Amino acid sequence: MTWTRFSYICRKASVCRQEQESMSACLQRVAAEDGCALYGPPGPGHDWPSTLLREIGKLPHEQTARQAVEVYRELSLGSDYEEPARLKRTIAYLALVAYIFYSVLAIYQLKVAPSFVEMFENLSIPGSGYLSLYQLHWPYFFIAVTLTLGLTLLIGRRMRGLFRFETGIEQSLLVRFLMLPRIRQCYLRVIEILRFPLAEAQASPAHGPLSTHLQSVKSAGLNLPLEMQTLLELEMKRLLEACEKQLKLLSAGTALIILLAIVFFLVSAYSPLFVLGEIA
Repeated sequence: MTWTRFSYICRKASVCRQEQESMSACLQRVAAEDGCALYGPPGPGHDWPSTLLREIGKLPHEQTARQAVEVYRELSLGSDYEEPARLKRTIAYLALVAYIFYSVLAIYQLKVAPSFVEMFENLSIPGSGYLSLYQLHWPYFFIAVTLTLGLTLLIGRRMRGLFRFETGIEQSLLVRFLMLPRIRQCYLRVIEILRFPLAEAQASPAHGPLSTHLQSVKSAGLNLPLEMQTLLELEMKRLLEACEKQLKLLSAGTALIILLAIVFFLVSAYSPLFVLGEIA
């Protein structure tokens, strides 16, 4: 579910709840309306917008559920909380680099190198040392590039999952151990802020620094949705910056390995020509 759809459901449920209708039934009724599809698809259900709606419906007291909906309706949760275009472009670029690298490697290994080897054998002359060296070590470059690209694309895919707000993704091994710690920390803070209107009404409310601050904001009579909005924007900006930093590091490492492979490839490709020139 998109955040745009979530926000619409909360806005409409806050003003069109029928008499004697529970908030849970109202949310389900609004979500089932045809007009709701204009704000985005319902999604698979294992994302935070869907989860928050389910948790609102499970709140034991109607008054608490109405208060939560009133807070969420005031939040501007739109495109800024969805997958950034910059992240998509980076992943698409890496996929293109991988395709070009493997295409060139396949052409050289299947067409160019065998022709040179056969030619040297027919002429009964020793082959180029660089060509032999490349033929001996190209699998190591292939493995190194494959592992680096695979890891980068896998991490990029997980980052896309973060911006799709898939539930439980912060507990995956990839996020916990292969991503920068700041990425997981920022994501957990975003979730803590989003769940604050519900956490107070549940048996085990959150006690993090953000929840404590928001509780003091609420107690002081400040505009809770406005403060939540401000904190969300700050944390989402930090999350995006941390993701971009890691992708830049991985891209630089991948580019270095591919550059070394290309240099090795060019030397081995041109060295047979130099050998033939000396013979001529």
